[in-house]
Amino acid sequence: MSHIRFQTFFFMALVPVLLVGCSEVETNVVGPGSEPSVSVSPSSATISVAGTRQLLATFRDANGNVQSGQSFTWSSSGSAVATVSSTGLVTGVSAGSATITASGGGASGTAAISVTNPAPSISSISPNSATAGDAEFTLTVTGSGFMASSVVKWDGSDRTTTYVSETGLQASIPASDIASAGTAQVTVTNPAPGGGTSSAV
Repeated sequence: MSHIRFQTFFFMALVPVLLVGCSEVETNVVGPGSEPSVSVSPSSATISVAGTRQLLATFRDANGNVQSGQSFTWSSSGSAVATVSSTGLVTGVSAGSATITASGGGASGTAAISVTNPAPSISSISPNSATAGDAEFTLTVTGSGFMASSVVKWDGSDRTTTYVSETGLQASIPASDIASAGTAQVTVTNPAPGGGTSSAV
């Protein structure tokens, strides 16, 4: 009886393995809700009527990086209280509060501005003397910080006052104020907020 011998051959397939190195790539990850922003400095300020304050706006991208060269549009919530120029210069107009906004790059920022009345100051009066018994006359007061609501006081009493400019007022002094010889003190008062009474001359 003959035997048939089977030989089994096993073939191992050599499959080349290609190893690919991974390079590191830096990726800026923006968190949910991140967006460009504008900040205004200072964020709040107090100025007097006719006073000024320069504001500065800064633009940041969605990653919080400051981006230079961004232009801004400036606006005031109350131009009767404070105005703002195209470069962010704020000028006080009347006592009160206003919000100044800088807009640019799809974002905006604000600053809160409070405007107060200036403190008045007298530098001179004309005439600076009168003769007892003379008739009523007009007193001219020169100084600074005057406004439409300023009041000239003669020995502490209000006198009819006419606003001329930020540096000039006129007051009607009745004959009764100079009926007899003596010395009178002249002051100017501005109403609150701010304001106050000047030194006497």
